[in-house]
Amino acid sequence: MVSFAHRRRKRRPVARLLLALGLCGAAACSRKVELANEQSSNFVPSNTAPLADSGIPMGSQTVLLKGVNDNVETMKQLFHNLLKARVRPYYLYQCDPISGSTHFRTPVEKGLEIMQGLRGHTTGYASPAYVIDAPGGGGKIPLLPEYAVGRRGDYIVLRNYEGREYLYPDPVTDKTADEPVTVSVIAGRE
Repeated sequence: MVSFAHRRRKRRPVARLLLALGLCGAAACSRKVELANEQSSNFVPSNTAPLADSGIPMGSQTVLLKGVNDNVETMKQLFHNLLKARVRPYYLYQCDPISGSTHFRTPVEKGLEIMQGLRGHTTGYASPAYVIDAPGGGGKIPLLPEYAVGRRGDYIVLRNYEGREYLYPDPVTDKTADEPVTVSVIAGRE
């Protein structure tokens, strides 16, 4: 049987290592988490605290899975729980079309719907980048719900999370920066 004092001595080198890595910025930690209750067993604030206390940034990578986490409320709960554990929700991946994954795959529109449901309804820190890892080494390609919906002369038309549209000055011609700027809501666009 190992005594408590012996366990404390074993942890000291780890604590010194964590402190050194955090101070020099030599490390970052990333964790794959798919379910909001997944952290309850092995990914709780008490387990992530030593890394966070050492200044090591932590991020999560979550895969969108049909029937598992493919709704706004589940994702919101997951991402809020991660933030409580001082882990930043970093990526939400579209499930890759690999052998045996067909029953887990959702349409890309479902991921966009989830992202739209998070934006404006929770903190930006709880909104990861929704990405597709492009086949053939194309890298991660971010996807967003469409917020820039058009142009009207020297204005861009923007749509917010509530579906309301706004005109934002974005001149296509060269005008001086000293001219007054007006931002307006487009009537009847809700």
